[in-house]
Amino acid sequence: MLLLALCAAQSALAGPLVPDIQTNPLPTSPFDYQLQNGEFRFTNGWANHGQGPWETVPAGPASSEDCDGDGDALNDLAVDQNVYQDGNGNDVFNRGIDTTIQPHPAGCMIYHPSHGHFHVNDAGTYTLLSEATGQPVGASSKVSFCLLDVAPFDTSLPGAPNNDYYDSCNPDLQGISIGWYDEYGYYLDGQEIPLNGAPPGNYCLHSEFDPLNRFLELDDTNNAAEQRYFLNPSTGQVSPLSGPCTFSPPPPPQPPAVDRDDPQTKITFGPRGRTHDHTPMFGFRADEPSTLKCKLDHSRWRRCLSPKRFGPLEPGEHVFKARAIDKAKNKDPKPALRHFQVVD
Repeated sequence: MLLLALCAAQSALAGPLVPDIQTNPLPTSPFDYQLQNGEFRFTNGWANHGQGPWETVPAGPASSEDCDGDGDALNDLAVDQNVYQDGNGNDVFNRGIDTTIQPHPAGCMIYHPSHGHFHVNDAGTYTLLSEATGQPVGASSKVSFCLLDVAPFDTSLPGAPNNDYYDSCNPDLQGISIGWYDEYGYYLDGQEIPLNGAPPGNYCLHSEFDPLNRFLELDDTNNAAEQRYFLNPSTGQVSPLSGPCTFSPPPPPQPPAVDRDDPQTKITFGPRGRTHDHTPMFGFRADEPSTLKCKLDHSRWRRCLSPKRFGPLEPGEHVFKARAIDKAKNKDPKPALRHFQVVD
């Protein structure tokens, strides 16, 4: 992960200003869906309701990265999410004032020849389920058509710009501003689900943003949306249906898998050895969805978010520790730690 050095004289930051991406209500206008060549095509969009922009940049030069593992280092770029820090402590993103950025690793950008540019890989998933059986008929993995401010939905949100800020598919900077949304039309590559010979009936389209939990957000529980349709592949009929998706019979219950694997915790940045910074900041993360706890010196373990700032600290030896506890309550048996010495 890249690290932007913070000088010791800089004032303490109030915390990160992160986005909150929600899936827009799925399409119901006649021009936003159709059956075509045995595929169900539809329009989908993502909207930023958060405190900061959703912004991505390459994590480094496109040399020998090959982050998608296909053997070609020139068709992909490792990507970071830029997380802006609240420089003046007002909990509102102010471009030009909140200029300190903490990069967060966020997967891979892929070059797609059919689109002619790079965009974030596997940023969302689409699944079509039969309401008659509760089983998936087909699915696809959505690449973002490049992150753009297509249209505003609420410029009264704190920090929302009145005009589009992200207006290019240049991989050096893409994003969705606060109060704006990006839309992907039914006619684009990736906006289709194969029906695989499915019979006429009622179906549920499930759209989910960031299923791999790669991006930092205010809320990870509001990333999905669903829409019911009657589909008749033999005649091409598509009719949106009201109400929540229902399944009859319901999908058979599956015994939950028992997770016995311990999470691993990593300190991604922070002082090591001697430092003049009396208010040091540390970044840390787990290798799976987890609750993170941290402590400094002989203090008690407390739940904390990355990045975490401490201080002001007295000169002398200090140790910072971070530990992950996953959803199955497995604890990292060897918390990550970092020794450092504050000097005047």
